[in-house]
Amino acid sequence: MQEYSALTSNEPTKTSQWRRFLNILFIFFTIVLVIAVAVLIFIAVSKSRNKDFPKSIKVKNLMIHLTRLNTIAQASGGSRAVMTGWRESALYVLSQLETVSCEIEEQNFTVPIYTEISTPSLSVMVPPIVFQPGVDFSGLRYGGNGSYNFEALLFTVPNLGCNPNDYNFFPTGAIALVQYNSSSDCELIAKAMLAENSGASAAIIVNDPQRTSLLTGRVRGAGWFPGDDLATIPVFAGSFSLGNTLRSLSMQLNNNLRLNLKSETIIELTTTGNVFCTTKTGNPNATVTIGSHLDSVPEGPGINDNGSGSSTVLEICLQWHKLGKSAHNRIRFAWWGGEEIGLLGSRHYLQDLKQNNPQELDNIALNLNFDMLGSPNYIFQTHNGSATTVNLDAKNGSEVITSVFTNYFDDNNIPYELTGMSGGSDYYPFLEHGIPAGGLATGAGAIKTDALRIKFGGVAQAWLDPCYHQKCDNIYNIDEYALQTMASAAAHTLDYFAMQKDLKHLLSRGKIGICLLYTSPSPRDRQ
Repeated sequence: MQEYSALTSNEPTKTSQWRRFLNILFIFFTIVLVIAVAVLIFIAVSKSRNKDFPKSIKVKNLMIHLTRLNTIAQASGGSRAVMTGWRESALYVLSQLETVSCEIEEQNFTVPIYTEISTPSLSVMVPPIVFQPGVDFSGLRYGGNGSYNFEALLFTVPNLGCNPNDYNFFPTGAIALVQYNSSSDCELIAKAMLAENSGASAAIIVNDPQRTSLLTGRVRGAGWFPGDDLATIPVFAGSFSLGNTLRSLSMQLNNNLRLNLKSETIIELTTTGNVFCTTKTGNPNATVTIGSHLDSVPEGPGINDNGSGSSTVLEICLQWHKLGKSAHNRIRFAWWGGEEIGLLGSRHYLQDLKQNNPQELDNIALNLNFDMLGSPNYIFQTHNGSATTVNLDAKNGSEVITSVFTNYFDDNNIPYELTGMSGGSDYYPFLEHGIPAGGLATGAGAIKTDALRIKFGGVAQAWLDPCYHQKCDNIYNIDEYALQTMASAAAHTLDYFAMQKDLKHLLSRGKIGICLLYTSPSPRDRQ
């Protein structure tokens, strides 16, 4: 009996084993339930929080900013360009930032402004031939500084005019006829300065057979800085046909063909600048830069291009601080100057950091760029990060940015198109420096196809912005629905990246599918 009793006291019965199992199971499911409830509460809070911010961007406030910019343009000769209403536009942004608790900075820099005073002319003396400007030739931007009207010998420069040896036998005072090559060539400024330094009185850069339109580039370095070269002599673009005609006539006349050339241009150095508002909190080692260019072209007020983008960045900044939002990552709101003359504001900012504060350059995690968000015949576009080729270091992160935008549009049943990243706005200098970039646009001078009309509405076979770079780009050139839609998407995307705790790791992953937690404002919220 004692032996049996001991045995039974040391071995649990089936009932006690079952009870213990139920207790463990109860504890397990209780823990799972608590975690599930916590997750649901977190998601609900996140949804509520994240919905509030995009909905805080109201089109009525955006239109107030745009109306003010339109008034500035009217009082500044009809534009907000570097030498007209840009400064007043910057002062307006600064006045709006007075109530914002951020680090405000103005960064001034020198830029060259090119103006063609009169239409150039080009003709052959003997036999008498007058060439047609805009068809046979045109003056290249930044190609010359001064008034010229002279007759001179034409000299055909061998090769591509990219090597000093190409000018070994160049006669001083001659007009240089220089070949352009679409596939392999040096910069226009290199051709022009070699010709000028070799004693040329002018240069005509003619197309190769692969190019049918006249060159339109700038005879200037892409990121111009004080001290960089600027051509003094006239520099023309010429058609392939013009080049053939001039070479043939020159050979017939034993290289004694003389041309009459007239050009009247001016290059002035002036000051413009960038405006920054940087949050005082957030991880500075993963800075999110969000910006738009503030200047217009001289030909118009630039209310869509790019008052729409700069007003969106301004309103996002104001609402971010009004709501008392805090972010894991530092945010730098930027209003770029000099975009319309070659992205000079963003280029100056990055080059200055590279030279004087490389650590701060490395701190930039990404750039969000917004340019033309209210086109009247709009299509909703987001830049395609997969198309990034200028610097592959930026590709993965750029793909992530694209994913955030496209997922937002997909989740809210908003149609969109992907557009390239070839260099038309201030995202491009960031890509050049290996920094991921992306952004939104609604279209410029491209034609809306029938398929795009079906997808987005509007008018087929018409410009997306019929007033692009024109006098009529005023306050009446804005589609408010398009502006609201894109401004909400911009706010949403900034919020997403600002809150990421390991942003640079996220950007390094490339294409992702991100489950977005919030939706766009309803039509009533857009008022």
